[in-house]
Amino acid sequence: MDWYQKWLQEEKRWIGKYQNKIITMSILKVVPATLIGLCAIFGGMTYVEEKNAGIGIIGGLAFGIFISAIYLFILLVGLRPGRYVRMVKSAVKQLHLDEQEKVQLAHEMLETDVSTWRCISYELNGHGSRQTPARFRITPHYAFLEGSSPYAILVRLSDIAEVLQEEERKIHTQYGTQTKTHEIFTLYTISFYQKAKVSKDQLPEQAMGFFEKNIRDRVYELISKQLAENNMNAQSNRGEQNMERVFQTVGKQDGFKLENQNGALREFRDVDIEDYLEDMFASPEQFVTLTAPKAMRKVRFVQACLQRDGIEVELGIEENGTRLVYKLCSKEECVRIFLDFFEDEFIPKMEEYQPVQF
Repeated sequence: MDWYQKWLQEEKRWIGKYQNKIITMSILKVVPATLIGLCAIFGGMTYVEEKNAGIGIIGGLAFGIFISAIYLFILLVGLRPGRYVRMVKSAVKQLHLDEQEKVQLAHEMLETDVSTWRCISYELNGHGSRQTPARFRITPHYAFLEGSSPYAILVRLSDIAEVLQEEERKIHTQYGTQTKTHEIFTLYTISFYQKAKVSKDQLPEQAMGFFEKNIRDRVYELISKQLAENNMNAQSNRGEQNMERVFQTVGKQDGFKLENQNGALREFRDVDIEDYLEDMFASPEQFVTLTAPKAMRKVRFVQACLQRDGIEVELGIEENGTRLVYKLCSKEECVRIFLDFFEDEFIPKMEEYQPVQF
């Protein structure tokens, strides 16, 4: 079995667990409640008319078994794992991946199952969903959400120029036996644009929706972290093609974000920035990135890593995308750049920087 088929089998097992849960709950709760309710109704009717509840109970039991059998059959058909696997395959098909790319996708998805940060599992509650399982996975090349609507959403990160957090007002209609209830709620979204958004009317090429803001924010955090990691990895391969590259624009966020190889902080002080930089100075494997809520004097983020010739500080310049410029500096100057940027006092002397070449 190749990697792609192995991944699809894992998807089948994952949704199969939910199927087994629903069927078990139905057999233990829904079916007995149906049988008891129909026996009581039919038995009561025959007792009132003929003073003999036995015939009615037998009839209610037979009718209940018939109704329960139909219910379970519909449930089995609707929740069969193969149906959901076809939705996953459809999402893959939309990206027009060749066989090698499919193998890469499957290999990366299977690796997220043992990762500590690349997978977020949660349940959908409310607005027509009843503890339906869902999960988001991020890999070096793809973002994948399943369990939502549509069931499978697969995004190739290299296609995306800008990722934004947005919100939509939605109406959910709940139908009762004789009533109809409308519920207005906020759908928290992550929008993927293949071209940087320049107007309110511009629609994203793909989007992911979440009922809970904290889940959306966690997913967005993972996407931003992966994009930053991709940018850093691309920088390490600089020099072979000798050309400037435009990267994805990081979406607007609440507050500053400080991150390195070990994770990210949303709440921190200037001393935390200095600690992160000191760790980076001591280890060539480390990098430090400080991202602002929005671009300040066109600078959206500063990042640094240890090079053989000194400390390389890079600026993310937002202008029709994000371009990287860099310069080598001392430890003291590097710390000063980060702290000034954090305090909104950083005015870069662009003549000292040069474009990052690839």
